[in-house]
Amino acid sequence: MFRIGKSTSGMNLDKETFETLKKAGFDAVEVSYPNCGYENINYEELKAIADETGIELWSYHIPFSPFDIIDISYASKVDYTVKYTCELIEKATAIGIKKFTIHPSAEPMTEEERPARMACAKEGLSRLAEFAAERGAIICVESLPRTCLGRDSSDIIELLSANDKLRCCFDTNHLLYEDPVDFAYKIGKKIATTHVSDCDFTNEKHWFPGVGLIRWHDLYKALEEVGYEGVWLYELGFGDRARAGLAINELVGGGGGK
Repeated sequence: MFRIGKSTSGMNLDKETFETLKKAGFDAVEVSYPNCGYENINYEELKAIADETGIELWSYHIPFSPFDIIDISYASKVDYTVKYTCELIEKATAIGIKKFTIHPSAEPMTEEERPARMACAKEGLSRLAEFAAERGAIICVESLPRTCLGRDSSDIIELLSANDKLRCCFDTNHLLYEDPVDFAYKIGKKIATTHVSDCDFTNEKHWFPGVGLIRWHDLYKALEEVGYEGVWLYELGFGDRARAGLAINELVGGGGGK
């Protein structure tokens, strides 16, 4: 079985939160914070809390907004995005974080824009991959929904082709145009981390597994078969459907969706 993790999105990065997560059975977290608040992270304190509570700092979500200045796929923004991301990588690797999840684009994006935006993203991601590798870390390109780059396995394969050091963050709830099970088999060993939540294939929902339409038993099996050895990391919303999903999951003993 995979170890269980949780994104800290919507949560405080304090000892009480980490203790609660540990008591609930979580082994790891992805450090995720409001995009305007990353400068407020006290990295030394965060490391001390993680060590004390026995929670692994598994990964770190690079901020993806404000869109007017952060977008690695946009020619006028790529240099700033890379520079800012490198600064965060420097701080986070200093406390032992080795995986960095990044959005390969913002949106909306027209079909006509995609080739140029893809080329720009690949160039920026390759620069980040080399910077991270020098610090013993990896860049994990996240699968994204709608018009974003990374909306299916062919997009992700193209993005990862920019540098053999790049890996994928498999967000199960973002795949609106491709079965997540098929995606897992196609990306295979390039999957280095996950964002786990359910959806209805109409839009991203961040529902608890069991509420939406993802075939969870098949997906879990696919990840095992492609050799994934990372954390099963929940990135959930906190609405009524998510709470309903928790009740369903408890009822069926961790069963999958439809």
